[in-house]
Amino acid sequence: MSEIDERGQETLQQLFRRRQRELGEKVGEPDGLSVHAVWLRCNGQAGRETFRRIWEGTRTRITDSTVDALAMALDVPASEVLAAAGQRPRLGAFTPPRRWDQLTARERQVLLDVADALLDARSRQEEAAPVELHVAGTAPAASDRGRVKRAARRRPDPQS
Repeated sequence: MSEIDERGQETLQQLFRRRQRELGEKVGEPDGLSVHAVWLRCNGQAGRETFRRIWEGTRTRITDSTVDALAMALDVPASEVLAAAGQRPRLGAFTPPRRWDQLTARERQVLLDVADALLDARSRQEEAAPVELHVAGTAPAASDRGRVKRAARRRPDPQS
């Protein structure tokens, strides 16, 4: 059994190494498959260097294509790879409501642009260092006061 991280979840490196060992045992390799042998199982859908860095534990953020490649190579569901990487689960393809068929091409493009903006914002937020939010009526830490004041100056006055 693998160790777990602070989320109570196996890390991406631990998942990789566990499955590397288990797959090796299936083919009579008691020390597990090599990183190269695991990478070959994904049919080149991800870079070999990516697999090496995951094995070393120096790569934790992965793209959708790498998720799929790892799932194939490690013979696990993509949901298990996403959980180990600490990334959001996939909900599957999104089918818009039937009434959206009434939208014009321009209106549909607006919806696509909004969805892209949401995904871009999420990516930026996940890459940024966590920011502590303050409950109304509580004072921010001294180091945050300047940032909060600058943000308040930039915010338009809702009364105008």
